Amino acid sequence: MIRKIKQAPMFALLTLFILLFTIADIAVPDKDIAEIENKVLSHIPSLSAASILDGSWTKDYGVYVQDQFVMRDMWITSHSALETEVLRKVETGGMLLDTKSGMQYPRLFGLTDTETLQWEKNSAAFATFCGRHDGISVIFVPIASQLEGTSLPAGAPSIDENALMDSLLEMLPGDVRKLDLRKILADSSGSTQIFYRNDHHWTTDGAELAYSAFCDKKAVIPDITLRREQPGFLGTSYSKSRWAHAQPDSLVWYDLPAEMTIFQVAGENQFIEKSRGGLYNSDALANYDKYAFFLHGNNGYSRIKGMGEGKILLIKDSLANCFIPFLTENYETIDVIDLRNYQYSPDSLIDSEKYDEILILYGLQTLFTDTSIVNLNRPTTIKK
Repeated sequence: MIRKIKQAPMFALLTLFILLFTIADIAVPDKDIAEIENKVLSHIPSLSAASILDGSWTKDYGVYVQDQFVMRDMWITSHSALETEVLRKVETGGMLLDTKSGMQYPRLFGLTDTETLQWEKNSAAFATFCGRHDGISVIFVPIASQLEGTSLPAGAPSIDENALMDSLLEMLPGDVRKLDLRKILADSSGSTQIFYRNDHHWTTDGAELAYSAFCDKKAVIPDITLRREQPGFLGTSYSKSRWAHAQPDSLVWYDLPAEMTIFQVAGENQFIEKSRGGLYNSDALANYDKYAFFLHGNNGYSRIKGMGEGKILLIKDSLANCFIPFLTENYETIDVIDLRNYQYSPDSLIDSEKYDEILILYGLQTLFTDTSIVNLNRPTTIKK
């Protein structure tokens, strides 16, 4: 009896905590977006007899609770602190932590069956597309942990990136210009920060090395007086790990005066002008997702007017966004396609625009998960 009386205050405090937390959870309005994770949050699902019977309501409600619980960011950060500071783990949120350099790397112990299948589909899609067109160059950016992971946890298993890269390049037709950046970037990694510490993208300095290799002796490096920096960049890697010792990066760019037109893709080879302006979205610098500063994000189709000669088409993922501004020094017209927002065959655009060159630029890691790359080989519906 005495023992139960002694436990009563603790029970009362626990009950009070649960009650207050429940009231706060109900009282706080639901959010639409988790800014740090750049994630659209779910809302309470509609209740129906069918959704209860098939179990979908219970599943959707569980996702809703996970997305909308009160002080969500604080709890996620606290969980990370518990893992890394108390339990001394060197992995959290699917990220490997390089405690010496401050780098964060996606955990890539191996590919799942789904990732392996997607890799094979994407590799074949590139090979088929390159076999159908002339004047193609390809750049596949190596994985950051393979290039700079000097202080990863001892014995941490990792995929064999070199074997994957070699097999991909070997699949491409012999007349394709294949720019293998592995040695170029590795030789400069000691003096140049190639990748951001807290984001999966490479830095503008890393992209500049690739630009110089792509243009070879024709590369025109922008005037250093046009170089700009924005401190305080914590990107996608930090959003997953919430590592307490994360060191913010500076976002770097060259303030080039090129004009970019962004189009709405209304159909195959059908475009409606949405906006016209500069290469950069300064409003993004006030948000968490500062990388959206480059090219105003990942638009399906856009056209950039440069200061050089000739016309080039660039098919890319987001790693190209900080690379493309350099091309304005060499080309008169740079057309850009992001297949995630371009759901039609690019062949009709290539036929109509008569490009001098085509450049494909993707991060190697993108090929494990991106389901849009197969759009490269969608049948065209436009008759020649």
